[in-house]
Amino acid sequence: MAPYLLILAVLLALPAFPLEILSDSLTSRRGEVIAEGRVKVFHHEYVIEADRVRYIPQKEEVFAHGKVKITRRDGSLSVKGSFGYVNLKEDRAYFLNVDGKLEKFYVSAERVEQKAKDKYLLQKAQITTCPPSKKELKVCISKASLGRKYLYSIGNSLRFFNVPFVYLPVALFPVGERRSGLLLPMIGSNTYNGLIYRQPIYWVIDRDKDLTLTLDFRDKQAKGAELEYRQAYSDKDSLHTSLSLYKEPSSPGIWWKGRDSSSFRENRYRFALKFKKGKLKVGVDTVSDPFFLEDVYFSQSRRTLPYLTSYLSYTMENELYLASLNLRRYQDLTSQVNRYSFVAPQLGFYLKKKKIKWFYFSLSAEYTKFNEDSALKGQRFKLDPEISLPFRFRPFSFYFSLRSINNFYRLSGDDYDKAVNALLFENRTYTFKSFKLGDYFISNTLEMVYAFQPGKFNNPRFDRLDVVNKRNDLSFRYRGTLLRRGRVIASLFMSAGYNYLASYRFPTDNEIVDKNWLPVRLVASVNLFEGFSYYQDLTYDPNLAILAKSTGYLRYSADKYYLNLGFVSTRNSKKEKLSEQLSFDGRWKGDNFFSGLRLNYDMKEKKLLYREVYAGYRGSCWSLSLILRSTYYGLREDYVNELYLGISIFDLKSLVFPISRN
Repeated sequence: MAPYLLILAVLLALPAFPLEILSDSLTSRRGEVIAEGRVKVFHHEYVIEADRVRYIPQKEEVFAHGKVKITRRDGSLSVKGSFGYVNLKEDRAYFLNVDGKLEKFYVSAERVEQKAKDKYLLQKAQITTCPPSKKELKVCISKASLGRKYLYSIGNSLRFFNVPFVYLPVALFPVGERRSGLLLPMIGSNTYNGLIYRQPIYWVIDRDKDLTLTLDFRDKQAKGAELEYRQAYSDKDSLHTSLSLYKEPSSPGIWWKGRDSSSFRENRYRFALKFKKGKLKVGVDTVSDPFFLEDVYFSQSRRTLPYLTSYLSYTMENELYLASLNLRRYQDLTSQVNRYSFVAPQLGFYLKKKKIKWFYFSLSAEYTKFNEDSALKGQRFKLDPEISLPFRFRPFSFYFSLRSINNFYRLSGDDYDKAVNALLFENRTYTFKSFKLGDYFISNTLEMVYAFQPGKFNNPRFDRLDVVNKRNDLSFRYRGTLLRRGRVIASLFMSAGYNYLASYRFPTDNEIVDKNWLPVRLVASVNLFEGFSYYQDLTYDPNLAILAKSTGYLRYSADKYYLNLGFVSTRNSKKEKLSEQLSFDGRWKGDNFFSGLRLNYDMKEKKLLYREVYAGYRGSCWSLSLILRSTYYGLREDYVNELYLGISIFDLKSLVFPISRN
């Protein structure tokens, strides 16, 4: 046997607890096993390393001395210390002068005692989620009990770079991803309120369900609460619902300046529900007034939602058909009176393509009831059978189709046609060509489409499916992609066409243009270098010499930098600007410091609609950031300025303080 290593396998009296000891020296006397020099003890629960280990097989006790390291195989414990005791039979232990990891925390303590598999008692300890080499933020405690659900501690001092700045005599913290308890609050003030306090309370009801109650106090504006409930039925099926109730002062405050007085509500609410179970989907989202989101929430994305959607849908599908039921209601938040809504009960049926000889047959049917408060109301029934013939001849693929369009309407008044019956013939011809040049691969697709549809109708226009115009046009589409070593470095899409009827609708304002050439569209993207990309989408009318639409961006992304410059422009058939905006988003992230700038400028209105600048510092397990934001509100014809302080401690959810809002 080599003098530097001695291996001994000792089987305990209870065969469920096999033990293996590796050491430089191993002796046995008076029923004890003593191992010295680079000792390693392997157990099905623990791995123990030490300078000296004394093991008593009869009691299944292990005493470790010197440079001790004890690790549980499930990862819940990994500590170093000067002494360790483990009772393998009763799953109890205690350790002295500990430095290591317990559950999700890094811990240093004079003594750690394991009372059970998932329960620890700590004395004179420091706890943090920062890496062991950078304990910039930590909690110093006198005594604590740590379990899988909670950490209960006495004599707590929160220290930042070892300087105490918060003291709590007693504290209870949830441990893990889903634990009941108090979440981080939001405290601050704004122009309208001297004090804002939002306190979320989280309750884990069971493994598949939980609940959050958020209490919201404001000394001037509405006071209220939000109750949010979540339940999972499977990986795909779930229920998520929330109810927010707020009480406004009896008369409108200064935050209602510029708003329609009829939209004021003393009792304000929002109710939201999302339910999915198999083929059934249900969603409800409604508010008491169009300004609820703006007044209650603090994030820009939630404040500026243009509308809320409620829906119900159910689908049935097999190899032969697809049947569906859809009901949608839109609540317009851009309307001050909050009255605009749109309800469309829709029944749909699609008979999937079935091959008959060389042909394919399919059928779609649909019933929709339109109910728009400020527009046309009525009912529509669609029945569209289609027969198609695909075949290939050498490098070309052909797809011929003949569809019968049958729309039937029921509405009051005789201003519109009650029925539309038309035939649409289409021929699509494709050809593909790809080739390789060294590291480069180029793919090309050319498509030619001829469409013919006789007839012109004065039918009601509820949506795009009602657009049944006379057609006789030929269009071409090209798609090309350039790859280098499997990475796309450039792509191009182009479309153009010729209309034999010398009449088409302009792409932005839908006005009729009595010309032959159809608008040209070009979509290009370039990614020549890693992190650099350029994108452009153009629609050009050659007859009127108008750039109808233009959307594009230039983007650069690296380890520390992100830059994005965007442009959007639209014009109508009279060459008038409908919109023209520039946007910029720049970010920098260093090892610790980070900063950013966001701008949105309207070239038509000559106003800076949105600006945000932020800077901050990210530590080992904490971060501090300052955000300055200014948003232009057309309703008030003025800017709303906000200043936020963002704090994140122990890598938990960010705590945001709104310092001011003008």
